[in-house]
Amino acid sequence: MLTYSNAAIELGVRPPSQKTLGYAQWATWIASDIDGETFVFRKFDKLAALNLLYLQSEMLEIESDLSKLDEEILQRPNIDVATINALRRFESLLEQSEEGSIRDLRRDEAQTRMKLVRRLRTHLFSVLTQWFLKNEGASGSFSDRKRYEPDEACSLPRISACSTSDI
Repeated sequence: MLTYSNAAIELGVRPPSQKTLGYAQWATWIASDIDGETFVFRKFDKLAALNLLYLQSEMLEIESDLSKLDEEILQRPNIDVATINALRRFESLLEQSEEGSIRDLRRDEAQTRMKLVRRLRTHLFSVLTQWFLKNEGASGSFSDRKRYEPDEACSLPRISACSTSDI
């Protein structure tokens, strides 16, 4: 038969300690609940939405900057093969952006593009993580998933229910 202390040990939960204070004490108490019923936190929906809007705005700026870089390259009378390769293959872009690569102009362009790509990745990861947590992760349920479909009458998306069979 498992006692509370054995069950807690098996679950990796330490019993509350008198040595902790403040947030550490609350965290110990929350973590000690085997059923997880005390694991309840505020969602901050308004702040999360505001943050997503800011991230989206920054991603639009990154998209515009990447498009400008592409346009500048396309305006050249002669585009060298290395530049074309950097636009087609990430490995080539990475190689050209590293210090010590030939031709300063190409390296500067590659470094600028690489910085934008890295910013884009960071922002996109944040957006997708927040979206997932808002729509799926917090509830752990896929039954209430919603699908966004464009409405023909206006430019705003129409929301319809989506079952797990549509996934």
